[in-house]
Amino acid sequence: MGSSNLVLSFIFAVGLAMEQITSASQQESLYWLDAHNAARRMAGTPMMKWNTTLVDYSGSYLNQTTKDCKFMASKGPYGENSMIVEKASTTPTEIVAVWMKEKEYYDSSKSICIKPCYHYTQVQFECIS
Repeated sequence: MGSSNLVLSFIFAVGLAMEQITSASQQESLYWLDAHNAARRMAGTPMMKWNTTLVDYSGSYLNQTTKDCKFMASKGPYGENSMIVEKASTTPTEIVAVWMKEKEYYDSSKSICIKPCYHYTQVQFECIS
């Protein structure tokens, strides 16, 4: 399946200093993209491409949350997934796997969540406007 012009947005918060998060290496960024694309591949959903506009947006939001320690949805123009983890060694693959467990609550014939499954639908979302 060819790669589409889909983009990836996520907000990732752990018990790390903001400086460590914003200075993430390009390789670390690819780990996130690879984790999402592995999940999408299993579902037959088109692959995503890294998008620096969304990375900048996510970083800006994360800067705000670290100032007041209030972790909530950004209510911005992009879909997002977030997760607070207790150990800094939690990998992108482990986090995406937790989100993918919500698949059992998604009714694909009706395109609805029968129980909360919004993390799953964000990983599998096929387009953004």
